[in-house]
Amino acid sequence: DRKDSKKYADLLFSIDAQHTLSYEGHEEELPSLGLNVVRYNIGGGGLGNKWSKDAPGFKDVKGFWVKPWSDWDPSVESDAWNWEQDSHQRGWLAHAKARAGEYFLAQAFSDSPMFWMTKSGSTHGSANPAEENLEAKHAGWHANYLVRVAERARQYWNIDFDSLEPFNEPNEGWWNLANAQQEGCHMAPRTQATVLRELRTRLQASSLTGIRVACSDENSHRRAIDTWSAFGQEEEATIDAVGLVCVHSYEGLNPARDNPARMALRRALGNRELWMTEYGDNDGSGVELATTILHDLHYLRCTCWCYWQPIEPFSGWGLLNVEYAGKAKGRI
Repeated sequence: DRKDSKKYADLLFSIDAQHTLSYEGHEEELPSLGLNVVRYNIGGGGLGNKWSKDAPGFKDVKGFWVKPWSDWDPSVESDAWNWEQDSHQRGWLAHAKARAGEYFLAQAFSDSPMFWMTKSGSTHGSANPAEENLEAKHAGWHANYLVRVAERARQYWNIDFDSLEPFNEPNEGWWNLANAQQEGCHMAPRTQATVLRELRTRLQASSLTGIRVACSDENSHRRAIDTWSAFGQEEEATIDAVGLVCVHSYEGLNPARDNPARMALRRALGNRELWMTEYGDNDGSGVELATTILHDLHYLRCTCWCYWQPIEPFSGWGLLNVEYAGKAKGRI
């Protein structure tokens, strides 16, 4: 719950202290990890979002536009915006910044556009996960929505995002509304390219001209190569719009680590900056984690490395496994 969040934040983001963690009647002194990068998921869910039967309720990250899509006017500040949404995730942004200090770095990303921008009306994919789920006419709205949230973050949350990433594993075929366990939206490279150009245009027209456009958080290095190659066949403005490339490192785990794919992606990008933005495993020894970090630093030459998420409810993937208060509500 909220009283424990500061304790966990101390463990994760402080840089110069030991902290006592109590669990099941035991106490253990643990060193702070000094993590300094936070990725904030700009939600697209809320009332009206079609829900996958297999997804727990805490994975409905609520969006800030609470009126029906027909009322959409992103240029107007009105009661259609509810900026009190998602208070817990925003609280963690504040915890991390307070502890990481001058080393703090934040990126905003989107698992899915607002549910009403999708063909399925859901942030959990569609009945056919291999088909496009973003309504083509809403590509600009999706970009504009992300910019509005980033503006709000700067003005009211005291958070300056380094970059905006409008996707998460978009070119995969597993965002199936029938059984999805997390949010996601399929977008082929051509659709991604349109969104990237729209996002760059809207950032340039805003007060956030220094925020970089990031892409595409593909699941694997080879998928990232395919997507980046496809961008090269689109308008020249697509590549020009991108200031940061992000990728996940789920390809090539033991026993067949695909380091040739890491090297191929690095070659394809040239000197362009690359972040590794998601990896997780359930190896409690830490050997898999350490090996992956070393391989990514050596072969990808990434300048930032992010774990999946440090606190998980009994999945085995968390650096800390914590029972979420209320479980269905998912409060930490």
